[in-house]
Amino acid sequence: MAPDAPETVTREQKEAFQSAQRPSRASRNNKEKVRVLWPEIRQKLEAGWSVEEVRQELHRVVGLRGSLRTLYRYIKELSLAPEAGPAAGNDLRLEAPPAPHAPAQKGWPKHPGEAQPPAPRKSITDLLNEPL
Repeated sequence: MAPDAPETVTREQKEAFQSAQRPSRASRNNKEKVRVLWPEIRQKLEAGWSVEEVRQELHRVVGLRGSLRTLYRYIKELSLAPEAGPAAGNDLRLEAPPAPHAPAQKGWPKHPGEAQPPAPRKSITDLLNEPL
């Protein structure tokens, strides 16, 4: 008969794990914070605050965790929500920031405002087959 394996987890550890509460989901909490503060967020945006400034202030004041893109998504969802109604200002439209690491065409500038690549040229076959 094999000897009993040593217990690797103590009784206290088992009890602590059994009574542990499920951690809250940050995204749900963040979305709820933004939903509750939506009228105030909207006022800040209409007063000229950038979404990044709003995000930083929400982080400082209410502990909002999340990226700028996440806040853009929440704002878009809230501004388009049918229950908000026309009086709530469904006309607020924000342009989401560009996706991070957007692939650029090889050999062309990656910064906005710089020259764009020329239109693709026709092949020699296409040029020779054009009517005269």
